[in-house]
Amino acid sequence: MGRLTVLAGRPGVGKSFVTVDFASRVSTGTVWPDGSANESAGGVLFFAAEDDPADTIRPRLDAAGANIERVYYCRNVDLAEIESHIDRVPDCRLAVIDPIGSYLGRHVDAYRENEVRAVLEPLAEIASRRNIAVILVAHTRKAWASFADDSVLGSRAFVGLARAVWHVTKDPQDRTRRLFLPGKSNLSRETSGLAFWIAPDPARVQWLGPVDLQADDLTAEEPTRGRKSEARNAAVDWLRTLLRDGPMSVRKIRKAAQEAGFSWATVRRAAEMLPIERRKKSFGGGWEWRLEYEGAHIECEGAHIKEF
Repeated sequence: MGRLTVLAGRPGVGKSFVTVDFASRVSTGTVWPDGSANESAGGVLFFAAEDDPADTIRPRLDAAGANIERVYYCRNVDLAEIESHIDRVPDCRLAVIDPIGSYLGRHVDAYRENEVRAVLEPLAEIASRRNIAVILVAHTRKAWASFADDSVLGSRAFVGLARAVWHVTKDPQDRTRRLFLPGKSNLSRETSGLAFWIAPDPARVQWLGPVDLQADDLTAEEPTRGRKSEARNAAVDWLRTLLRDGPMSVRKIRKAAQEAGFSWATVRRAAEMLPIERRKKSFGGGWEWRLEYEGAHIECEGAHIKEF
């Protein structure tokens, strides 16, 4: 409570399912997955740029047994405005920002530490002053890192300002299981992780108990588990976030890709999986990419989830 926590992992490993499970527990006061008492029951505020509240977030909350009357949702907001939204959530105890890269602002470079700190330090102050837990969902880079926390995509400021970092990953020994493993932990004793799987019909997290692992225990295996598809999926997520706020020249995209650790070939493959329009800025000018609108977002009403 009162701190920033990073929840990191590659696309599709179940990070958003975990945040929904936690939100459900906060909204109902249900014990935590490790059996410890829940002393933070109250309201929950979701900032979710990629998941639709009606066909994704609300069904997952229902499956997790959430008290939907205590859960609120907001799609588009600048982090500078977050406190005004928290004010509208009765007894807010948890805010989930998923993914954090989509809420930094179009003029913030996620790879520049001073720019990221300028955005996250005020958020950390709000969390502390109001004693709210804030989960920042982050993606991990494709490049191998000797320490798990170094794999978090973007500036080191994300990990630096967080008081705890948790990693969600597939179990290399059992592909039906996922692992929730600790990385950095400044304010608590060293602990082990938990295993879970995504139970079907309806889809939800089902916790399977403790595992004697930490996130760094799996980094040594990473080079042998790399796959082109994993690199491409990570690049898809990165490219979608990069182009979310408007068109960008190919020259700048190339530079950003190099800084993020993606090869240009991987970025081009990722672009084929997104509705990207390629066009010339002007006659004789350079090329730019523009992310087209990806489907209609359903506006939520009382039957779905409270939105503002």
